[in-house]
Amino acid sequence: MPLDLLSVLMRIKIISITCVNKMYHVSTIQLYLVIRMRIIRGVIEVATSDRFQALNVTSIIETWVKEQKLSNGLLLVYVPHTTAALTVNEAERGLMSDIVTFLKELTYEGKSWRHNIIDDNAHAHLSSILAGYSIILPVIDGRLDLGTWQQIILLEMDGPRRRKIKLFFMGET
Repeated sequence: MPLDLLSVLMRIKIISITCVNKMYHVSTIQLYLVIRMRIIRGVIEVATSDRFQALNVTSIIETWVKEQKLSNGLLLVYVPHTTAALTVNEAERGLMSDIVTFLKELTYEGKSWRHNIIDDNAHAHLSSILAGYSIILPVIDGRLDLGTWQQIILLEMDGPRRRKIKLFFMGET
């Protein structure tokens, strides 16, 4: 079986009870369904331009979903970096600036963090712990199922850099 194809076997048991002339008859039917799901992987690269930045990457990920002809399933989106993070929120310019400011204030860059002896970016590591490096999104009828104002935001805390966004889809195509 190919690596990108997963078969799920479902057993459905249907019990039917009928009554004829006060006599009960029980019959059981078992159905077996095989649902085939694909696993599709991808990588998107984006360039950040500032040391601290909130970057809306929704359209890039939506384009990938369309190009792969995904139908229904779950999409894992993650960044394989320890100084960047992902979140889902409104991508209004002021709020994105507030998110960066909030993380910067919580993990103050100028503080004498122990890791700064090695790399001078402890604040970025701590920020990514707070925000998280992955999100799971439903894909329904070929589209990301996001709320009205929800967008996928990459949080850069140690840029500028080239960042990878890895995508793993499991579902129907």
